[in-house]
Amino acid sequence: MKITADIFEAFLKCPTKCYLRSLGEVGTGNAYADWLSIQNESSRREGVKFLTAGTAPGECVGGSSAATNLKMAKWQFAIDYVVRSQSLESRLHAVERIPSEGRSKPAQFIPIRFIPTNKISRDDKLLLAFDALVVSELLGHEVGIGRIIHGEDQATLKVKTSALAGEVRKRFKRITAILSNPAPPDLILNRHCAECEFQTRCRQMALETDDLSLLSGMSEKERKKFHGKGIFTVTQLSYTFRPRRRLTGEKYHHSLKALAIREKKIHIVGRPELKLEGTPVYLDVEGLPDYDFYYLIGVRIGNGESAIQYSLWADTAEDEEKIWREFLGILETVERPVLVHYGNYENIFLKRMFERYGELPAASNSAKALTSSFNLLSVIFARVYFPTYLNGLKDVAQWLGIEWSDKVFSGLGCIIARRRWEEDHDSSIREKLITYNAEDCHALQCVFAHVSRISQTRESGLQQGDKVVHTDSLKDDCIHRFGKIEFLIPDFERINKAAYWDYQQEKVQIRGNQNRRRVVSRTRRNVTKRISPNKTIEIPPRTSCPKCGQASIYKTDKVSRTVRDLKFGPAGVKRWIVNYVGFRYRCNFCGASFTSQEWPRHSEGLGLVSYVVYQLVELRISHRAIGRSLASLFGMSLPRTTVNRLKSRAAKTYMHTCTAMIESLVSGHLLHCDETPINILRKREFVWVFCNSDQVVFRRTETREGLFLKELLREFKGVLVTDFYKVYDSIRCPQQKCLIHLIRDLNNDLYKEPFNEELKTLASEFGSLLKQIVDTIDRFGLKTRFLRKHGQHVSDFFRNLSKRGYASETAAKYRERFERNRELLFTFLEHDGVTWHNNTAEHAIKGLARLRRAIGGRLTKRGVDDYLVLLSLLETCKCIGLNFLDFLRSGHTDIAVFADSRQNKISQSQFTPPKRRSSVEDQAAERRRPVAAVLRSIGGIVKGDRQIINNEQWRISTHDDNPGEHTTFYVAQEEGTTIGYPESDRAVEAVPWKTPGKRLSKEATTGALGEAAPQRYARRQAEQELYETTARQLADYLRGLASGTQTTADHRAKWMEAMPGAPMRNGDVLVPGYDSDGKLWTVQYIKKDGKMRFAKESRIYGCFHVVGAANGAAALQKIAMSPVVVIAETYAMATTISKNAKVAAIAAFNSTNFLPVATSLHERWPDKAIIIVGDDNHPLKNNPWCSTAAEAAKGM
Repeated sequence: MKITADIFEAFLKCPTKCYLRSLGEVGTGNAYADWLSIQNESSRREGVKFLTAGTAPGECVGGSSAATNLKMAKWQFAIDYVVRSQSLESRLHAVERIPSEGRSKPAQFIPIRFIPTNKISRDDKLLLAFDALVVSELLGHEVGIGRIIHGEDQATLKVKTSALAGEVRKRFKRITAILSNPAPPDLILNRHCAECEFQTRCRQMALETDDLSLLSGMSEKERKKFHGKGIFTVTQLSYTFRPRRRLTGEKYHHSLKALAIREKKIHIVGRPELKLEGTPVYLDVEGLPDYDFYYLIGVRIGNGESAIQYSLWADTAEDEEKIWREFLGILETVERPVLVHYGNYENIFLKRMFERYGELPAASNSAKALTSSFNLLSVIFARVYFPTYLNGLKDVAQWLGIEWSDKVFSGLGCIIARRRWEEDHDSSIREKLITYNAEDCHALQCVFAHVSRISQTRESGLQQGDKVVHTDSLKDDCIHRFGKIEFLIPDFERINKAAYWDYQQEKVQIRGNQNRRRVVSRTRRNVTKRISPNKTIEIPPRTSCPKCGQASIYKTDKVSRTVRDLKFGPAGVKRWIVNYVGFRYRCNFCGASFTSQEWPRHSEGLGLVSYVVYQLVELRISHRAIGRSLASLFGMSLPRTTVNRLKSRAAKTYMHTCTAMIESLVSGHLLHCDETPINILRKREFVWVFCNSDQVVFRRTETREGLFLKELLREFKGVLVTDFYKVYDSIRCPQQKCLIHLIRDLNNDLYKEPFNEELKTLASEFGSLLKQIVDTIDRFGLKTRFLRKHGQHVSDFFRNLSKRGYASETAAKYRERFERNRELLFTFLEHDGVTWHNNTAEHAIKGLARLRRAIGGRLTKRGVDDYLVLLSLLETCKCIGLNFLDFLRSGHTDIAVFADSRQNKISQSQFTPPKRRSSVEDQAAERRRPVAAVLRSIGGIVKGDRQIINNEQWRISTHDDNPGEHTTFYVAQEEGTTIGYPESDRAVEAVPWKTPGKRLSKEATTGALGEAAPQRYARRQAEQELYETTARQLADYLRGLASGTQTTADHRAKWMEAMPGAPMRNGDVLVPGYDSDGKLWTVQYIKKDGKMRFAKESRIYGCFHVVGAANGAAALQKIAMSPVVVIAETYAMATTISKNAKVAAIAAFNSTNFLPVATSLHERWPDKAIIIVGDDNHPLKNNPWCSTAAEAAKGM
């Protein structure tokens, strides 16, 4: 059988329609289908007139007059022309012949179709491609172009039919299979049924067979899935619904819809919310979709009999704006209007009106109502299941008992009626449309009222006539579950009970087994064993009311609280129970009730909480397993809920710690960022990690949009290291993309295309470039002065890349990717300490991934947030080498403070001589050894046992006495007891120590000082000669450098300007240091990253730099002319002061130099006012800079 255009057109809509048309069956009738057929004929007639206007009489022929052989035709147009090939046949609406341009080129034939609509669908183009394919087979060569003439304006669209030929041929195979099979295809109802002449026949058959396609919205894939399970009818499907608990994101259940239809009851999932704050305004709009024209706006205000109905009618498209303005005027008269509509059609209407007639004032009633319209269908979908096959307004309302005056009228009928009214302006048609629209508004009001009522009332509160079922009240009939089973046979109940595990242990296996009998008995006794407290504390009584302060209080009753805890020792952990005893009081004056002072807030101590958090987060042990381990090891019962409460308590305690770490990260110079998905109650959310080498912080968001990043990183001025996710591009700061991601992508594509030589060359060149850079990093580290040389290699790579043309699509894609991210791939070459990969963030993500596997998707949002706070602390402790459990037990909430305290303990244990017992014979020698022991403990080889000096800041003579980490600056003695501050050249702060109670006699002290005096003098002389030599070399070197006026990265980071007297070399700032006589002694080198060092073997003590002074003489002159001298610690601070105050600003280089510098200046200019400025660092416990400045000021 040949495939005709009619059969092909029917197949595009529905396989069943194709089958029926092939059999020649006639439909039972459909008003819209009949009207559409008339429109097609009318469009064809008008199109022929338009096409042949101005054509000579012999140039246009009808179907019967056209030549049989197209190659011999002489006409220009053939109308209603039938073409046939071996298996295809089509009646062309028209075909145009374009004469050949020469003997070698045949004439071209262009098929033409006439379409009545203004909008062209995909099916229209496929039908034209079918016509072209039939003509191609007839001519023996491809016809690649066709034309569609459509709409009232006879618009012409040229279609490239050759591009659609493959799609048409695919459908031929399926059509042939249908036509060759004597059995009809599976009946499937779809959206085309409403405009099909076979609608009544097919729907009746579907109802008879209870077919699944009766349920609207079920996709073909879902239907085949149900068929594969042996489910073919709606009734069968209704028995498969299983109620599940979902807090958010409820999906649509076809099985629940089937259950509602079978039981003829409304089924509700969860608690749908339907709350309107204002006056409901029910909206229903009628329009002509093909013309994008809205001609009727129905508005119903209020509820019940007092409701007011408005019907706004537009005769023409020009009147559309008028009824829109009338509609806005109506909304302005309503107090707090809330628009209620059904479906998305009204949403599209509102959007189009805004686009055509402009936005509204934000403060107006109409603007508020239009921007917050309420779609009732969005509440019904997946929440309220009516016992109807469709979720349309008419279907739902009719089930509720609401009837329309014209039961046949529908949305498609409105289109027909409106078009007929436009032809003859029959007032009865207009009234019919307005009535239908008003009844739609009334139906919407009734459905809204019904849904509102059932959403606010549970099943127990509904009237008896209401048929409503809440799914959470449905019984789960699943047989594979834990819990008690109800048996219909009484004997089954007895047999099942005897098989329980506890029954077997306590009743069956115990018989005849005395050992097991004793174990069971002992187990029962252990359950009821009471734990005695290790300590009882009586809390001191209250003397006054904490609320009003009055002393008139009295005891009401005695109270106690038992605190369970774990006490950690050097070699183990033990249970520690403390019972607190006190009284409850009441105030005679204000009536307040309160307990004793210092009453414990919790029943679990810090040790127990730390242990639980450690087990949960670092060891990733489950809540139940922690409870069992505590019961087995310590005899403490800790239910799962208590474990969860302790976790939340710890997370709340450390919440501000994470906030402080985020602030620290954002204020730093480097930040790594990455994100990963996490499932929370089967909903996909995302966790972001922010970290550097010392700190890690996690944060959760509901989506991956990353909008919060802009606000979070608004003040970030450092380098951001990320992957290639587009969200990061919106952040304004220097960025480095992870080159490992790029390498992995290249490698994967090379595996997919092993013979792509262009891609292989590109990858090899990039790999060679990156290998050179990595070799430099392995040798010198991430330092700009060594990496900057590769900038030229990078430029060469991109220059060569831009010159190449790639035929391979993959290689061209990578070239575009390289060029698009050019400024983001090699940022690390220009910044010290910036990595070329994002492995820091990915390593932190691994910790989250391990925890995510352990906890699964069983947590709530709050639970995940608690875990993320504690995981941030764990990963941060790992980064800086701290024990997570020790930090939790310490009670500190600041990791930096805890790290400092740990370092102090380590340093003190290093420098303090160990306590040991000594014999009577060793006591004399012991008095002389403490200082020497300290010096030896830090690596020095001392010449004797009595190397003591009296509180002077010079090094003691030792073997191996080179400047470095193990050089002690000074050791002091006080009243015969050695005491002092050993510290190194690189130490940040001094570490105090004291010898263990050994005292030296005055004779021993005098002798020790006498031995040290010659060595001190010799050392001073040698040091002075060394300082003089260094000073001469520095003076010669500075003469060859010009004064720096360019700003460096350090200048910009500290908001400084380049000043005279501080020249530059290779991007480093050189700050000379002079004494009070103007002599140069030292130079401080300030790197681009802010790191500082001094010239080797130079004198720093008593030296300073005057900001803006070109040399030593200018420095002295500036000091002499200034009324006030301000001494700051650093060059940056002094520069800032000189910019904001007209004074001589001096940099003392470090805080220990405050007093020597101030003293030397005061001796030369006794009347000069001197101000000492110290940096107040609150986070540091000892705050040495501020305290040193204060001591220097007092010392003056």
